[in-house]
Amino acid sequence: MSNPFFGEREALKLAFGESGQTVVEVPDAAKTGTMTSGAMTVRVQPLGALPSVAVPNTIEKGVHAALSYGQGGQLVGSIALVPTNPI
Repeated sequence: MSNPFFGEREALKLAFGESGQTVVEVPDAAKTGTMTSGAMTVRVQPLGALPSVAVPNTIEKGVHAALSYGQGGQLVGSIALVPTNPI
């Protein structure tokens, strides 16, 4: 019989569900940073340091067995091909 385990994604989802924190996107007028891609510059929200989430590694064998997972966070916002409020 096999030994079931959680992979990296499942472990992170479970840990985030237990103690994760979200960062809500602020309105464009309140964004204090900018980012340029090609000829387009848009306002962005600096996030600072994301809060840590403790994620246990349950993988016992293989290349991922000794990994230590880093930080995880959730951003609530949107991604669009063309910004709605360019600078």
